[in-house]
This record gives sequence, structure tokens and C-alpha cells, in this order.
Amino acid sequence: MFRKTAIRWLAALALCVVAGGTMSSFVAWAASAASMDRGAGLVLFVPAHGERSLVGASRVVSKNVVSTVVTQQWTSHGWWGYCCTGDHSTHNTGSVPLLAPWGPPPITTDSTAIERYLFNQINHDRAVRGLYLYSWNATLANGARLHSWNMAHCGFSHSCPDGDSAFGCMRITYEFPNNNDCSEAISSTGSTGTLASEEAGIGSIQEGMVNEPDSPSSWHRIHLTSQTLHSVGVGVYVSPGGTVYATEDMVS
Repeated sequence: MFRKTAIRWLAALALCVVAGGTMSSFVAWAASAASMDRGAGLVLFVPAHGERSLVGASRVVSKNVVSTVVTQQWTSHGWWGYCCTGDHSTHNTGSVPLLAPWGPPPITTDSTAIERYLFNQINHDRAVRGLYLYSWNATLANGARLHSWNMAHCGFSHSCPDGDSAFGCMRITYEFPNNNDCSEAISSTGSTGTLASEEAGIGSIQEGMVNEPDSPSSWHRIHLTSQTLHSVGVGVYVSPGGTVYATEDMVS
């Protein structure tokens, strides 16, 4: 078993060498049921022009759920692509990882409108509390859009597409290497397929977050009413079925 698994790893590495200067990804996965418990999984990413890349891999938690394996690439234009595995019980069968699509996330008239709606709502909620307004940051918004798009494929989570919990604010850290304060808020809701219902649904969740009880554990409220964070980027993805996924990333 060890020899077969080792051959898979070597084959994937060989593909990377052959790919050379092209932008490619290769998934090496130990496919047996026994190896699933050990969490053998890796995504290898070959940058096109030597850009920095981030690879996060978490362990398998059960035979039915494959842990998230993520690669994101940071370029001067923001996060270009990623891939991840999913929950086999809802997304896939067998031992083959579920791959989310590569490339920039789709941007629609509705998703852009909801992003602006949430940005305005965030600043409205800050203004009525006598707080300064957050400024819009396009780099944060690009990363947030990728996160929202990824959630539609591998589940609603802060850890997707950032790898396991050890990778925390890693995506934002790569975008802003000198920043020492960041946060993220995510939300998701269904709709009747109209922009008005999409905004109403996601707006209601937003109000629930900013109006959480005033306590040390009310992190949504703390981040949205922060006096140390200054910039925000909102990224929205609306699935073909009408589900709205929203990510709000903030930095100091």
C-alpha cells in the first residue's frame, strides 16, 4: 500500500516538472478506504510566472467526509483560482475529491448590486452608532467573491477556501502582508429569484449580525462596529438555484 501511494505522489510531482511554466493543478489522492482515515490528500499548483501560492490541507475527519484541500494563487490581480474537496455525503461518492471550478468567479448584475447593498448597509449601521465609515477595498472584494463562490461548491464555512483552522486569516494576510488585524463575516440565504428578495434575505442576516448581544463572543458585531478596522471588501455569489452567498472581509 505504501509503495502504491508513493508512486501516486511521485507521478503527480513528475507532472509538475513536465508542466514547467504553465499554470496547472494536479491532485494526488490515496484512494483506498483505509488511507481515507489518514487523510492523504494534496493539491499541487504550478504558478505561471513565479507568483506566490498558498496550499492548505486538513485531515480527514471520517470515512464519509473528505477534508478540505485548497490551493489559492495570489497574483497582482488578486486571487486567481482554487480547488477543494467536498463532503462526500452531499456532493460526491467514492474517494475522488470534488473539485470546485477554476478561474475568476462569475460576476452578475445581481451579485454586484447585492455587494453594494451590503457595503452601504454596513456603513449605515456604523453611521447610526457614531462610527467612521469603512472604505471599499477592491482587493478584499476579489478574495471575498472567490470565497463566496467556493462556499457554493464545498459548504458554508469560514475554513473554506482557507484550508483548516490553522490557516485562519491566511488569504487576507497574503493580500495584505503588513496588516495585523483582519476579520471575516459570511452569510447565506435563499430567495425567490428576484433582486429585491435577495437583498431582503441577506440584509436581514446582516442586521442580525450587527445587532448581536453586546458580549465578548459576539464577533460579528465586534467586527462590524470595530474602531481598529478601516477597509472592507464584500463578495457575493448567487447560485443558479437562487441561493445568495456573501463574504465580508475587513482589515485595519
